[in-house]
Amino acid sequence: MFAIFKENPTFFRFILGRFCALVSDNILLFVIPLLVFRNTGSAALSGIVFFIEWIPQVISLPIAGSLADRFGGRRLFIISDLVRCISSLTAATLLIVSPSLSFPILCVFAFVGAFFQSQSLVSVESLVPKLFDDSQLVQTQSMLQTIQQLSMILGPLFCGLLVLVISKESIVYVAAAMYFLSFINVGTLKLRYRDGQDSVSSKASNSFIYQFKQSTAFIFGHPKLLILVIFSLSINLVVGLLLGGSPIISISEFDVSDPVYSLLQLSLGITSIVALTFTSKAFRLFSGELIFSLATLLIMVGGFICATANSFPFYVIGFSIVMASLAFFNVYMRSERVKLIPPADRGKVISIMIMFNLLPLPLCGVLISMTSRFMTIQTLLLVVLTTTTLIVVSLMALRWFNQKSSLDTEKLGQEASFK
Repeated sequence: MFAIFKENPTFFRFILGRFCALVSDNILLFVIPLLVFRNTGSAALSGIVFFIEWIPQVISLPIAGSLADRFGGRRLFIISDLVRCISSLTAATLLIVSPSLSFPILCVFAFVGAFFQSQSLVSVESLVPKLFDDSQLVQTQSMLQTIQQLSMILGPLFCGLLVLVISKESIVYVAAAMYFLSFINVGTLKLRYRDGQDSVSSKASNSFIYQFKQSTAFIFGHPKLLILVIFSLSINLVVGLLLGGSPIISISEFDVSDPVYSLLQLSLGITSIVALTFTSKAFRLFSGELIFSLATLLIMVGGFICATANSFPFYVIGFSIVMASLAFFNVYMRSERVKLIPPADRGKVISIMIMFNLLPLPLCGVLISMTSRFMTIQTLLLVVLTTTTLIVVSLMALRWFNQKSSLDTEKLGQEASFK
């Protein structure tokens, strides 16, 4: 995997810059809800800002490709990092100068950051194929996936450490500095394009509406893909409530301080790293179906522990079980959908699947905001878990029945041919 750095040393700098931006993204996903709840004490407002953190990513993912075609992958990447750097600096300064206006400041900041996060993601996907030939794409995509997974772990973990030594507002300055490093890094790189330049066109090669209809029809017309989407929707609804409700539960239910709350992020980071370390070996030793089933059930078990926990340590244990199991769940989902989608349609179908899979996250923000006046987050989590468990068990039974029917049909066919 690392041999590609020798062939193209500038790619190593590109990867480092991208990693800085990704870590910064995940730092802000952690610190913004914490700032809102600490400053307002309102679970409803925390739910709203969690919704704002995710909805721009969901709605802008499908159209980001046309922007990359129009402006060029490198230019869109640089613009995205620069805008997020400036917005982070502005938000951090305004939070210190006008703490009473923290909620509207954080809402605008979250929206801008989320929108340009999607642009940055798609710009990378647009840029990489122009830098490397087909024989190198597997290596480069593997590297990009690795740093994305690491950033999801190290971002909150790094933020948890920062909370111990600096104020939460100052953490936003740290995020701005990391965006600036990524901006300077890519802006000064002399990338070697396969066709000589980062092509820019005035219009997308395919209509967004056409691609959306085609990809959606493919997913809904493919029973196995549709089941995978429903599984992801169910699991992400649970995960979204835990992510969005984490600061609310920790502070309002267990009355923990920010340093103690940071221990939750440290525990989740360590657990996720350990789980990712063993995923490859686990999939070599056991069948994917078995690992997937166990991971799904453990996510439900961990969720129930969080929903019923009466102390912070038990809550941390439940959350850790969820995140460790989620690592195995996601690996299975990514590998399985690649097998089911034809290579020619893989990009557009996966982008729409990702959009569907992310839909529960902004929905969780709405649920938290709407129910905060008459039920706790733990009660809401328990209600959602009960519903999703019924869905998951039904889907597992359906998968088992379909597999058994396929095996029986195959066996009858073999017996008939033998006779």
